[in-house]
Amino acid sequence: MQAQKLLDDLDRELAAAGEARGEPLVWSAAEIQARELLADTVDRRADVAARYDRARDTKVKLKVSQEVRQLDKAILFLLNAIRTDIPAPESLTTLKARRAAMARWDRQRAQV
Repeated sequence: MQAQKLLDDLDRELAAAGEARGEPLVWSAAEIQARELLADTVDRRADVAARYDRARDTKVKLKVSQEVRQLDKAILFLLNAIRTDIPAPESLTTLKARRAAMARWDRQRAQV
């Protein structure tokens, strides 16, 4: 349930970014895989958190809370692997610098 809500939110963000860009955007193959892993991890975290709530023994609670923290880190890592934002366009300065560098490289290649 939480995983599906998160995936729906990511889909909405991607659609909004596509609208802002003026073209429909789709997930890359790597992002599709990351989304599946993310959904599995979010579901796993919900299961482990429920076990934490049911646990009575302090040692068990400590072990389960460690697992929750690890899952939280994994979720953040996977979220960073999924991009819904549009990269900023390159500045005129960057384009000019690239052209100048390529001109120098082309001259060097021609000399060899």
